[in-house]
Amino acid sequence: MTTEYKVLITGGDGQLSADLAQVFNNSDTVVLNREALDISRPREVQTALLHYKPDVVINTAALTDVDGCQHNVEEARSVNSHGPQNLVEAAELVGIPEPETFMQLPWDKRVGRFYCTFFRNREEKNEAGAFLTADCRGNLRRLHDEFSKKHNGLRLRMGTEPEMMWLKFDENGK
Repeated sequence: MTTEYKVLITGGDGQLSADLAQVFNNSDTVVLNREALDISRPREVQTALLHYKPDVVINTAALTDVDGCQHNVEEARSVNSHGPQNLVEAAELVGIPEPETFMQLPWDKRVGRFYCTFFRNREEKNEAGAFLTADCRGNLRRLHDEFSKKHNGLRLRMGTEPEMMWLKFDENGK
C-alpha cells in the first residue's frame, strides 16, 4: 500500500512497527525505535514531530514484558501511559481509532479500515481538546446520543442514499 502521507511510526524495534512499515512502504515513512525517540520524554516527542512533520503518527511503542513492568512500575507507566499522552499533546489533531468499526475490505483481504473520532489539540487557544467540528461522523453520533437521552432511548435510523443519473448522448455524441 502506498500513501501520500508522511507517516511516523514509533516503537521501531517491535514486530507491529515492522509490519506497518511494510504496509506504508514509501519513502515518507519514518520508523523510530526507542533510541531514536523515547516517547516518555515530552521534549523529544515535540522535537521529533517538528523535525519530521508527519501527517500521521502511529504509536506502537510499549513495554510488553508484564513481569518486567510489575517490577519497574514507574518505567512502565512512563512509556505505556505518559508516552502516548506526550504524542497526543504534541500532535496538531488527534484521531482516536474505534476498534469496533474495523472491517476487512471485501475486494482486498489484506486491507482493513476503521473510523476515528477526532479532537483538537489540547494546547490550542480556542476549544482545546474539544471534538473537531469538521468530524461529521462524530457530530452525528453525539447528536444521536443527545436525541436518545432526550426521547427515552428512541433511536434515529439514518444512512446514505446513493443517487444516480442516466445521461444520454445528444445527436452529436456529447
